[in-house]
Amino acid sequence: MTAEFAKSIAAALQREQFTLLDLGCSGGIDPAWRVFGDRFRALGIDASASECRRLVGLEQHPNVHYRSAFVRMLPDHPAYPEFVGKPFSTHHPFSRTSAHRTVRLLDEMIEKGSSEDKLLFNQWARTELANEAEPISVESALAELKWDDVDFIKIDIDNADFEVLTAISDNLAKWKVLGMKLEVNFFGGTTPTEATFHNTDRLMRSKGFTLVGLEPRTYSMHQLPARYVNTVAAQTHTGRVFQADAYYVLDLASEDDRTTALSMSNEKLAKLAAIFSICDQPDSAAELVIVFRDRFRALLDVHQALDQLAFQTQGARPDKRTYKDYIEEFEADSPYFYPRREQHLPPPPRRALTLIERLRAGWQAFSQKYGSS
Repeated sequence: MTAEFAKSIAAALQREQFTLLDLGCSGGIDPAWRVFGDRFRALGIDASASECRRLVGLEQHPNVHYRSAFVRMLPDHPAYPEFVGKPFSTHHPFSRTSAHRTVRLLDEMIEKGSSEDKLLFNQWARTELANEAEPISVESALAELKWDDVDFIKIDIDNADFEVLTAISDNLAKWKVLGMKLEVNFFGGTTPTEATFHNTDRLMRSKGFTLVGLEPRTYSMHQLPARYVNTVAAQTHTGRVFQADAYYVLDLASEDDRTTALSMSNEKLAKLAAIFSICDQPDSAAELVIVFRDRFRALLDVHQALDQLAFQTQGARPDKRTYKDYIEEFEADSPYFYPRREQHLPPPPRRALTLIERLRAGWQAFSQKYGSS
């Protein structure tokens, strides 16, 4: 992902900051968000106390905060009776996977390792933890910082994800949330409180958000292990779909949702375009810029912004086109937009031979084998 477009948005922000809420921040906040520089602020919350201490020791940005705590839906929430005592998920297949088998084989090494080593294997429960008997709500954590405007929320806390999402769902509009990255499960049952994809998707759509990206992770069964994707035991190149990172945004370029944009500042709208770009969807960022061209023109050079997004789309192409030339190339049905066509063209359909053609072919085959007189 090239960051030039997001940098331009960051430079254009005069009144607002870009606010990130990272629930499950072990490993650190995604560096891509730091493109906002001085206009960036973030709150990371994680159950691992040792990991939060490590992150605090490394952090140099004055507006990035970390807090060690379990985030939960608290008893005063109206939906609490629906969730209390219910399992976070059912039919969990992880214990049958090759990743689980590897963790068991390396159990002694992991136990003796540092907190970072444990987190590499997603063994956060074996690190020093916050007090689970004293969970916090997202609302109280934001209130302590006096933050009432959040641009992007990531939730990856293992197990209680959907419970916490439900707890904050009625505040998404009040906080003016533009997008979310949510870990979703493709296993589980049909109860409405489980952290399954179908429950998450239904809830997010009811709050006006659109699914724009899905990054699935597959896990192999330990009876026939597949190769791991990374250098630790986790997702594999093949196997059953297990979980995914789901990206939801306000799709304000849609004609159905454009009225929502009227309540937003130009800078808020620009931050949504930056989110699209950072999440590797420069096409949606370009659509937003063009649909609201007059509003973006008040913040930056629209032509330059579109060029930056076109360059991002073209990736490693050595002779990148400007936005204007790129669109002209597309409209001309350039071969650039296709794989090499000759490799994919189907063979021409076989036509039935006439009697004369069959006799001629037979005679040629006979002559080649026995010679002609």
